[in-house]
Amino acid sequence: MFCSKCGFEVQNDAAFCSACGAKVGQPPTQQAPPPPQGPSHQGASGENQVYTSPSRRRVVEFGRYPQITSTDETPISWLVLKHDTDTMEATLISKSVLDCAKYNGKKREVTWDKKDLRQWVRKVVTDVIPDDVTWQDSEIRQWLNNDFYNKAFNQEEKEKIIIAQNAGNGVDCIDDLPQTEDHVFLLNSDEARLMGGDHQRLGAGTEFAKKTKSDGCCLYTYGGDGSARWWLRNRGTGGVGTAAYVNDNGSVYTHGHDAHEMHYGVRPAIRVKLDLED
Repeated sequence: MFCSKCGFEVQNDAAFCSACGAKVGQPPTQQAPPPPQGPSHQGASGENQVYTSPSRRRVVEFGRYPQITSTDETPISWLVLKHDTDTMEATLISKSVLDCAKYNGKKREVTWDKKDLRQWVRKVVTDVIPDDVTWQDSEIRQWLNNDFYNKAFNQEEKEKIIIAQNAGNGVDCIDDLPQTEDHVFLLNSDEARLMGGDHQRLGAGTEFAKKTKSDGCCLYTYGGDGSARWWLRNRGTGGVGTAAYVNDNGSVYTHGHDAHEMHYGVRPAIRVKLDLED
């Protein structure tokens, strides 16, 4: 069913709308309500940052990036997650999964003895596992803030991008890993949840993202809508070599996956000075 106040889809047994907080099924008052707002999120600098209601979320174009072939320059469509009408600062995430990349490509080999019960012998086994990685030191962060940043934005656009102070990079978004300053970043698990329900997190991959890159990466998509899995920046609960991600059904998967996975996508996020007044 849908909230009668903001139109956000909620579960049938929900008592309140997770987007605007209204009681589900309660008819709107005759007096015009204030613009619906999502749940608050305490940012790294302590300011109260409010996510907009998914039903009122706007799409803007900013920058350009290949989306069909490696040579095209297609305007990037962004979802406006937050917008401060006083400062004109907005937080955006790409509407589509723009590319495919490993969270971190470094791996290490571990050799250990394994007993084979069928043959009653012991043999040496070598496993390749992801190296310990943090968002601060990850290859995907370096790529976003260098290659992607320089390819997607011209100088005028770069001057509108605000350096984001990103905390909550550890397991379950705790602050046990270094805070970073980023021109371009990934959402963490908590920020992804504030986007709304699972269907609000679905992201379809572009044709360019699905093409095989020089390092072997290519985006896998699922279902008729072409939804893909996309990385989040915080560490997964599955271990030091994992990162959280959003599944192809839109659910936030905090256990994470191996950082050298080659088939997960990237939905860049930015903070930018943007006048969104009609």
